[in-house]
Amino acid sequence: MHTDIEQIELYILNMLNKTEHEALRIKIAESIELQKLESEHRAFLRLIEHKTSKDFIRNQFEIIKKEQPNTLLKLNNNLKVQLNKYWKTASVAASVALVASTLTFLVARESYNKKLNRDLQLLGKNIKNDIKRIENKTNAISKKVNAIPEQPTGSGKLSGTAFALNNKGYILTNEHVVSGGGKIYVFTPDNIGHKCEIIKADKELDIAVLKIDEKEFSFENGAIPYTFSNNNGSMAQKVYTLGFPKSSIVYNEGYISSVSGNDDDSNRYQMELPSSPGVSGSPVFDENGSIIALINSKQNISEGITYALKGKKINAFLNEIEDLQIPTTNKINTLNRANQIKAVQDFVFVVKIY
Repeated sequence: MHTDIEQIELYILNMLNKTEHEALRIKIAESIELQKLESEHRAFLRLIEHKTSKDFIRNQFEIIKKEQPNTLLKLNNNLKVQLNKYWKTASVAASVALVASTLTFLVARESYNKKLNRDLQLLGKNIKNDIKRIENKTNAISKKVNAIPEQPTGSGKLSGTAFALNNKGYILTNEHVVSGGGKIYVFTPDNIGHKCEIIKADKELDIAVLKIDEKEFSFENGAIPYTFSNNNGSMAQKVYTLGFPKSSIVYNEGYISSVSGNDDDSNRYQMELPSSPGVSGSPVFDENGSIIALINSKQNISEGITYALKGKKINAFLNEIEDLQIPTTNKINTLNRANQIKAVQDFVFVVKIY
């Protein structure tokens, strides 16, 4: 029967000479058994057709030759033994299928092993990277935690408003806010309290410069965006302010109602500007975003009348402090009111005494 299978396969593959081919055709036509065998074998050959391709086998050999030359040598020796053993007893197609299947298995195995090793290496690399990232984050968090200064307890005896003079931790507020004794803390927008000391104060002008008592302190938002104006304010000039009459920052706007303060004090403006306890030390801005005054008091009989120290007096006071550098460039004069406030609000703070 093996001979019949071999002959039928050669017949199907057109590998017989014309005489043999015609003789077998007649023989098949006369035999139902051979017809069935031919039909089954044609179906079998279609099933393994892709594995009978010479190109397929050649490609498999090329892959193994490039990736695993030692495997190719072993395969070549093994195939010689296998083909010599089975070629005469098995059909041609079955023998070719054996070669193709062996190649496919070896290529798949080598490919899988390489991929597994690569995945393991990548996994190891990723774990190392993850550990490194975790260590970096942990170190960064530790630095931040260690950098947090000792925080005050309780609600404080007195509170007001202060604002930054530069990015080195110098801050301006009222003298009456910080003169009562106790520890002074300024709270930055992250709600962290920073202990301060008084650098210079003037009771008559009601002004005080504070310095945050931390080495290499700087505000996270960078350079101060506003400047102090030396121009004299005028009647009806529009102004606005930011302060802390409550725990969150509050905006108010108004105008200069008099170029002199209470009892014709030439150092201050009288303003029609809403104010309440907690806004002492608030900066007063003109429409260009320059600071023209510092709020320090209000009239008890009126909710709207507020008094503020003039910008010229503030500048003169600050110029007496050695090495104190204040901003000279207004970076917000071209912005609208809403964007001016966004730029300056992180430099206006709550100041508390404990």
